[in-house]
Amino acid sequence: MERLKNYLISLADRQDIKTTNSKIEQRTRNTIRNEFTNLLAECLNDLVGSEIIQVARTKDGVGIAVDNEKVGFIPIVLKPIFKDTAEDILELAEEYQEQLKAKAEKAEQQAKAKADKIKRQKEIAEQKRKLKELQESVAEMDDLN
Repeated sequence: MERLKNYLISLADRQDIKTTNSKIEQRTRNTIRNEFTNLLAECLNDLVGSEIIQVARTKDGVGIAVDNEKVGFIPIVLKPIFKDTAEDILELAEEYQEQLKAKAEKAEQQAKAKADKIKRQKEIAEQKRKLKELQESVAEMDDLN
């Protein structure tokens, strides 16, 4: 991973990177993507490659195949995507965390609403049971009279 880190640091000093409308020129972007993807595949293979985890460079990016006894290989592809240079990755990460938080809060609210509904249904069922008992008691009293 040190090689990958050094490569990423070297991008900070590259003078051949040109942009148009906040986009890296296509030829440069393709070169960087290819270099990065090759290095990522090598580093991941060194890090996690084994008999049950295979890592290889694919047309789309870095392919990972995990050998699962039940289903066979589980294929995973990591595909580098270049964003506009105007994009703030930390802001995107923060937005993602906010989305996850909102989703979790919504799920919690739904679970609470479901629990409340079940509780109300149980209370209604209990009230109906008591009403039926009361009606039966009244019917017994009427029979005695």
